[in-house]
Amino acid sequence: MAALSGPVAPEALDRGLDALRALGLEPVPAANVGARWGPFAGRDEERLAGFHRLLDDESLAAIFFARGGIFSVALSVASPRLAVSEHAARGSSDFPLRQTPKGSRSDRL
Repeated sequence: MAALSGPVAPEALDRGLDALRALGLEPVPAANVGARWGPFAGRDEERLAGFHRLLDDESLAAIFFARGGIFSVALSVASPRLAVSEHAARGSSDFPLRQTPKGSRSDRL
């Protein structure tokens, strides 16, 4: 679970992680998920580093975002690593990015 924008309240994060576990998933929070720097979940470098570690983890089937926000888009677009990642990035209104890796099916994460 990445946190590219603002911090998430610990109890809300726990509920979200529990919901993913209830679906049979094993969530892996980025290192900065619990961080706070002003209104953000860590400094820009920390948030990108956490996201990059998730992108590099080939054992992950998907990357969920702890919350949306304009800085989710700004940081991810500023990340050249996303353009070459083997992971697909599928978005929502707060994260309208879409990338489908070569050879992947559109119905898979």
